[in-house]
Amino acid sequence: MRLLIAFSFFLSLLPAQYYVVSTVAGNGRLQSNASGTTAINARLISPRGIATDAAGNIYFGDTYYSQVFQVTPAGVLNVIAGTGRQGSSGDGGPATAALIDTPSALALDSSSNLYIADSANGNIRRVTPAGIISTFATIAGPTGLAFDSAGLLYVSQASLHTVSRIAADGTISVYAGTTSGFSGDSGPANTARLFSPSGLKFDSKGNLFIADTQNHRIRRVTPAGVISTVAGDGNGRFNGDNVQATLASIASPADIAFDAADNLHISDTNNGRIRLVNAQGVISTLAGGGTSYANGTASQAILPGLSNLVFDKNGDLLSVIAAAKQIRRLSKQVFTTIAGVLPSSTAGDNVPALTTSLLNPFALAFDLQGNLLLSDQTDNRVRRISPVGLITNAAGNGLFGIDGDNGPAIRRKWAPLPDSLMIAQATFSSVPEPAQPFERLPPLA
Repeated sequence: MRLLIAFSFFLSLLPAQYYVVSTVAGNGRLQSNASGTTAINARLISPRGIATDAAGNIYFGDTYYSQVFQVTPAGVLNVIAGTGRQGSSGDGGPATAALIDTPSALALDSSSNLYIADSANGNIRRVTPAGIISTFATIAGPTGLAFDSAGLLYVSQASLHTVSRIAADGTISVYAGTTSGFSGDSGPANTARLFSPSGLKFDSKGNLFIADTQNHRIRRVTPAGVISTVAGDGNGRFNGDNVQATLASIASPADIAFDAADNLHISDTNNGRIRLVNAQGVISTLAGGGTSYANGTASQAILPGLSNLVFDKNGDLLSVIAAAKQIRRLSKQVFTTIAGVLPSSTAGDNVPALTTSLLNPFALAFDLQGNLLLSDQTDNRVRRISPVGLITNAAGNGLFGIDGDNGPAIRRKWAPLPDSLMIAQATFSSVPEPAQPFERLPPLA
């Protein structure tokens, strides 16, 4: 004990080493889109969740901005909830002044109240038609929302591998799932195993369909509570068009949707396709698998990061293409963009690094010339910061994908961007807090 005390006293006599923190790149979070913006010119970063009302308005969240937006039939973008900052506040006041965090799913009830899966806060928030927000329920990690015909809300919880039901009196009970895994077909849904369930939808018969994402399957729960698999063989790849859907392969499906004829549409996310299952249970590819980001035919479209699906009042299919940072409409086998502009290939090159926005700086490395390289994962680029503080694009064009080998690095697509960078066999660590300015700590002289 005496030795420990003496050693501690000796350490207290040593001069302390202090550090000065200075920002070398990034100017904070990107400014959000203002109400009144033309939707197709808006800059979206991480769109998630989608819903539509009887008036033809479209609603979606953006987890980067932590806001929910509306696109009117005239194509105008409005803020519905959130300020552009993460947090949890504002109950009883205007939704546009409230703080939410990671809105990942949306649903509308029969009274046109909008429900938001405020995922990072573990809440379901409700916004009335008058724009007033409140907390409807507290539930861990909500990732999908759906109402049944009786007005009860069902919530998928990917991290808990369950689907819960919220009764009219607010009581929450597990409706499907127990722990991670796959089991239970032809038995009670509340004893079955799911693996990271996400999107939820009801068909006209009252069956609940679950995107059982990491099981690479679509599950169905009857009104009697019996679960079964209706699509996917669990292999997590692309295979099997024009066969029974249970014999086909799908990969990490994120959502489902039903048209007026009860045909099942699947967001086959990792395959970048929308799959269709008809009344006979036969699966086919409806859209995706192409190479074009432009408006055009369904078969030519590339759908990177395809996630949420919903049909509008006209029977058109709306989809969230997260990696392209767009909301798109499929009508009569033709895709058009209704919100979000594709990333710019220049990304603010040759400007002071302190004046640009970094979306998700992650991996870092220095090259032999003293340039700092950083991997901006959300922006799908590797940026270079010179010793004099100018930032340029070193690799990637801002689009998600894999191509460009043997060509200029700045024209290459990445899917996903590296989470580490290596120069001369030296690997460097990542920024601990994504979407914040990168900071370096030089010792004081």
